[in-house]
Amino acid sequence: MNDELRVLVERTADGEKYSELGGPKAWKQSEMTVEVFDISGRFAPLPPKWVGTAVPMILDYEQEAGTWSLIATFSSCESWYEAGRPRPPYLEYQSKNGGHWTPVALEERFLEKKANLLTGPRADGEPRLVTDSDKELRRRSAAPIFQSVLRTWGKEQENYCDTY
Repeated sequence: MNDELRVLVERTADGEKYSELGGPKAWKQSEMTVEVFDISGRFAPLPPKWVGTAVPMILDYEQEAGTWSLIATFSSCESWYEAGRPRPPYLEYQSKNGGHWTPVALEERFLEKKANLLTGPRADGEPRLVTDSDKELRRRSAAPIFQSVLRTWGKEQENYCDTY
């Protein structure tokens, strides 16, 4: 998607507080959603609401093909296992001409692309509107897997999950 074009995205995240993950505000999600609202009138048709357990991190639109892509990653080894341990650890979903989100193979064009969605919703809630500058500040402080689409997942992470 052209970086100058903007859409409003509503995100939800349901889950439970999970202190073993790193403090009183840590949580384990059970469901996340992404819903796109076209505030510019440039994107038609819009995709349906995406619902899943992975962490959405990139939303992209290819106007010529009428295709929306959503890239998501994993917040736990269990969810990575359930998805078949993909390497790199990302899933891609596409919605063509407003159709259902369909899993597809991760496209090369997304490798090394920076996240453009908020990847770490807080367990205690978010403000109604998270600005681009707030989102970027939080992106830079996130774990590398959430900052951009890594070509390879570091051996440390793979070994941790493989021995988990």
